Amino acid sequence: MTESLEDVAESLIQAVEVVMNPQVSQSQRSEAHQLLEAFRETSPICVPCGIYLAEGTRSHIVRHFGLQLIEHCIRYRWNNLLPEEKVFIKDNTMRLLVSGSLDLLTEFSHIKDGLAKLVVEMVKREWPQHWPTLLSELNLACQQGETQTELVLLILLRLVEDIVAFQNVPTQRRRDLYQALTANMAELFDFFLTILKTQTTEYRKWQTAALEGAPGQGEALVRASAHCKVSQAVLHTLAGFVDWIPMSHVTSDSNRLLQMLCLLLGDAQLRLSAAECLLLLVNRKGKLEDRMQLLILFSEDAMETILQAACAAATMPLEEEHYLFLKRLCQVLTSIGSQLCVLVGSSIEVGQPPNFAKYLNAILEFTNHASQALNSYAYCLWCSLFRNELINKDPILLEFLPKVVESATTKLMRVGYPTQSNCAACGYARLDYDSDDDFNLFFSRLRAEIAEMLRLATLLCPQVTFDYAALWLEAQLLKPLEIGEGGSESGMCTTASPTYMQWDALTIFLESVMGRILASSEAKPSAERGIALLKAVLLYETKDPLLLSSVLSCISALFVFLTIAPETLRAVLDKIFSSVMFSLAGQTKSTRSKAVKNVRRHACSSLVKICKLYPELLLPAFEQLYHQVQQMSRDPEQLSQMEKCTLMEALILTSNQFGDYERQKTFIADILQAVNRIWLDAELKQVFWGVEKFISYIGLDRRPVEPSQNDQNGINRSQIVYCINTILAVIKRSKWPENVEVAQKGGFVLAPSTCATPILRNPATAHVVPLIENLLTLLGTFNRIWMPEFIGRRSPEFGHAYELPESEKMALLGITPPCTDQLDSISIRQPLERMQTFLTNVHDNGYHILGNAGPSLGFEFYNIDCLADMLLKTVFVNLDAIPDYRLRPVIHILLLKIKILPCLWVFMNMLPIYKNMVC
Repeated sequence: MTESLEDVAESLIQAVEVVMNPQVSQSQRSEAHQLLEAFRETSPICVPCGIYLAEGTRSHIVRHFGLQLIEHCIRYRWNNLLPEEKVFIKDNTMRLLVSGSLDLLTEFSHIKDGLAKLVVEMVKREWPQHWPTLLSELNLACQQGETQTELVLLILLRLVEDIVAFQNVPTQRRRDLYQALTANMAELFDFFLTILKTQTTEYRKWQTAALEGAPGQGEALVRASAHCKVSQAVLHTLAGFVDWIPMSHVTSDSNRLLQMLCLLLGDAQLRLSAAECLLLLVNRKGKLEDRMQLLILFSEDAMETILQAACAAATMPLEEEHYLFLKRLCQVLTSIGSQLCVLVGSSIEVGQPPNFAKYLNAILEFTNHASQALNSYAYCLWCSLFRNELINKDPILLEFLPKVVESATTKLMRVGYPTQSNCAACGYARLDYDSDDDFNLFFSRLRAEIAEMLRLATLLCPQVTFDYAALWLEAQLLKPLEIGEGGSESGMCTTASPTYMQWDALTIFLESVMGRILASSEAKPSAERGIALLKAVLLYETKDPLLLSSVLSCISALFVFLTIAPETLRAVLDKIFSSVMFSLAGQTKSTRSKAVKNVRRHACSSLVKICKLYPELLLPAFEQLYHQVQQMSRDPEQLSQMEKCTLMEALILTSNQFGDYERQKTFIADILQAVNRIWLDAELKQVFWGVEKFISYIGLDRRPVEPSQNDQNGINRSQIVYCINTILAVIKRSKWPENVEVAQKGGFVLAPSTCATPILRNPATAHVVPLIENLLTLLGTFNRIWMPEFIGRRSPEFGHAYELPESEKMALLGITPPCTDQLDSISIRQPLERMQTFLTNVHDNGYHILGNAGPSLGFEFYNIDCLADMLLKTVFVNLDAIPDYRLRPVIHILLLKIKILPCLWVFMNMLPIYKNMVC
């Protein structure tokens, strides 16, 4: 038997060496692998052979294979083994645990892990019912030395991970094991703390001996390393327990565990493991009574120890390990604060913790640290503190508020890219992020956190935040232009220019403050200073498109003062309209740079915002506004279609204040005059009814024409987009008065209703309803172009035209667009991209029109003759052939809004659609 076992083992050793030899051929490796697999699956001497191979005298590769053989038998054959065979495996495994491994400093980690897995797999099947002596055997093994102690800790860690974290044990066995662990937790926890105390004491003793340079220094270093490694193993094992065990064990013996963890934060070798264990502990969820115990960390000794460790780490060179420890410490401190926010104001009475000022000062240090990741942790905590209705009244916290607000003036600056070296944050960013795109994604989140902090701070102390915003804005208006080394060829700023970065950060700050300043119940700043700021910004002149866009943002943020000083409205509108017409020398409508287009769109959006927020203020100037927009629209080389539609939206928002149905109806008729001429044209109607004609009309069946200005099919597409966007703008923005009395006086009441409120009519309905038929026909055609006979009619250049645009694909996948700074470049899209954008936008906006038509037009929309039948014959036709991403707007836009029906008669009108949906 012995000779047979040795012969088999020798053949297995040779096969293992072949598999691991990079020089052998693929066929030899495959043959050896098949031999090993066949032996493991079928051999009756798998266990004895595995034990034989796992002896410590062999190579680590062979020993690991031997451990795998034993593990395979335990996992897949255990229930078929005889009791004496199970005892044999158990005894030999424990023997390997005690004497089958090398010294812990020289043994390979995969061998340690393999040994631990053997014991854990047996524990999952035998303990506690058939192996009641497990813990005493493990305790006995620990007495053999540091090597065995580390293995026992690995066993306990893997066991608790399988039971609690991974939960990869059958439910009933998991319940038994969990109960056994809980029942023995006091013994286990005392074991952990005793081992940790013993090993750290020995570690320090031998480390001191090694540093003193006494005889036997080499041996002292070895002993110190061994005890240090076991101490780390204890901390790693504790990390698997501390976040779920009863809090009574954590706080036992006068919080001995917390004391030891805090003290270990000062040890260079153990501090990271201690910090990670402490972090898990302070992040505990559960009963408030248990979480309250964690506030002991606000005590003088604990807080002083943690802050000393943080100060020491902050002064160390920028290395990954030091930085990781600093991040963990910051997370520990912020998590303590988060626990405080949960407890204060709860059913448990908690007052101001001791050393609160010292604690907040530490958080402030992390807020001002060069690492933006640490800043993010800190700002999240400030938001929680400012949000808590009891803590935010604490005088100590309010003393720190101005300092936190001041920090935002520098932390909002978009600097710190890992590929750059222009500030201290770049070095930390290289450790945190793999690329500038990753950093951009993070920085957007950081800015959102800072902006939220500023909004909350404004609610608490509006005078403070406004003062900082005003001082910053006044200083920025006087600063000379600083383009920097990366300036554009035209002498304009780029996104990397210092002046632009300052303006960019300032706009975020100002918008955050001004957005909440009126909502605060505290004393507000003087209106005179706000008006002076608005006038100063209006007087600021620049031809730089990036800076002008920031100036527009500042003006938009200061709109809150328009109601106090309506005389400034004219100057605001002049500034907005001059920006709408903004252009650079030598640029035409077709050659405008991205930066110029951005400014013009920003100006149009600013007009929409002011008309939406203060329509009453603009109502007296409506005719003047309308005339100005008409003048600009007459020049075909001036406004783009998007700009025209956006300006029309602003006018419609203002017209909602007419309070006169006929006047508003006449105005909308004027707006839709050009749309009616194009949309209701007999030729276009024929195009919408025929799929082949539509494909030909938009140029999908022929080669693209360049330049695009000479493309008649491109002009056709442009006209369809203009009509769709204008109809959508009218439907979304045109409203009847919210006040019923005003609606009745203005002629908006259609008829009495059985509902609580009268039926109102939208002045846009009479002009939009005639356009609906062609819209439905167009959407039906969009559904039919997916039929096989029409898909083949596409030109090869437009073979991918039906696919989602790349921008939408990236958005769906959560991929951040790459960083670009080509604002001077002319935005020229390729024909395929233009076609994709057209098909996607017209399709989606068409459903937006239908989705908004019901809520906006109300009764008259649902009362259109045969509306349900028209929808079924167009929108709901050929749905089986349409890909999911094209069905998304049908479901999310149309059906979700059609469900909200105001009255029974509407439901009856739409009943055929519901029947079709059910079927």
